[in-house]
Amino acid sequence: MLTTPKPQHVLQRPHIFSMDNNIEVKIEDTVVYKYNKEDNLYDFFVKDNNVKCTNYNQTYGIPQWEDISKHLESESAFLDWVQKEYPEILKVPRFCPRCSYPLGDPDCEHIVRCNRQECRRNHGGNQYKQSVWKGSFFDGFRGGKHKLMEFLYHWLIGGTNKSIGLHSGWSRVKVQRWEQAVRDLVATVVKEDHQMIGGEGVVVEIDESKFGKRKYNKGHRVEGAWVFGGVELTPDRKCFAVVVPDRKRETLLPIIKAHIKPGSIIRSDFWKAYDIIPFEKGFDYVHEKVNHSKHYVDPETAVHTNTIEGTWHGIKRQTPVRRRNRKDIQRCLFEFIWRRRNSGNLWNGLMRALEEVEYLEDEKPKQTQSKSKQAKAADKAKKGCVVGIKKEE
Repeated sequence: MLTTPKPQHVLQRPHIFSMDNNIEVKIEDTVVYKYNKEDNLYDFFVKDNNVKCTNYNQTYGIPQWEDISKHLESESAFLDWVQKEYPEILKVPRFCPRCSYPLGDPDCEHIVRCNRQECRRNHGGNQYKQSVWKGSFFDGFRGGKHKLMEFLYHWLIGGTNKSIGLHSGWSRVKVQRWEQAVRDLVATVVKEDHQMIGGEGVVVEIDESKFGKRKYNKGHRVEGAWVFGGVELTPDRKCFAVVVPDRKRETLLPIIKAHIKPGSIIRSDFWKAYDIIPFEKGFDYVHEKVNHSKHYVDPETAVHTNTIEGTWHGIKRQTPVRRRNRKDIQRCLFEFIWRRRNSGNLWNGLMRALEEVEYLEDEKPKQTQSKSKQAKAADKAKKGCVVGIKKEE
């Protein structure tokens, strides 16, 4: 008599139990999903080997929303919090640039002024004044700076454009515009803080991947982009990824030299552009290869490129399909690198980026423009006005 085989893995029904104001769902004694009725929020917990419940937010270094939201009730409350906890985000000078006289405290309109009468007389009766947000990421945003901070929080935790739009009430275009702005912000940090990977005896896997290709050659024509990158086999998994016009030797070799430290052990497949690595002048690398036409892990040397392949999968999973083109893909690559560099400390990484990056004054939208032109100018300003890391005086 034929019998139906039993499945190897059976999903257990989660145990549900109630508390005073909460409902907890327990799955396989490892993960606890805690739902708070009053706040309508989910908290995630993961148990460690000592059976102690650890807050899931600590894994990524992001504070709880309830700890942040109390500072975002109004723009004034947000400003007070920034001045106390992250004063370097504000680019306003402490002294008047005209007369070096100390500036006063911000008024109700969040503007600092020079109250020295002599300074005003020497400049045609014009008092020096400046918004506390001038030169910062929040400059030029209309509708409450605390709302923009809410957007940054939800972007940081990986919220989709749809979820962010539903939470904030923003339009799809507005969400996309500011998403691009924050990607430009972290891209500036990555470019200014250029870090080479690898080192003496450290293994670095390199590979190239096509973004935006058509599956089975079906669907509309996609331009796509080739991306060349590498990742080191260390716990930090430091990596780099660069958009390239082609996979020629002349294109890839300078990138290898610019991003991989001498003395590294480079692992790759049998792509012909890599054959010259052991013989190239000025290249101090050990080159190991694996033939993917025969096996993915060399049975004799155990050489593989599975780590970089997994990195490509992670990048593509976080990159929207419509961004996989030459114009937008590099921003997404910088975001992935930035998130990996700040793994376990994302919140502090974002705060450092807001503190270090300044914006050009002449790129800001002019007040005399119409509302629609101001929106376009603000978009252009956030795209092209990042000038780099702030220099300490």
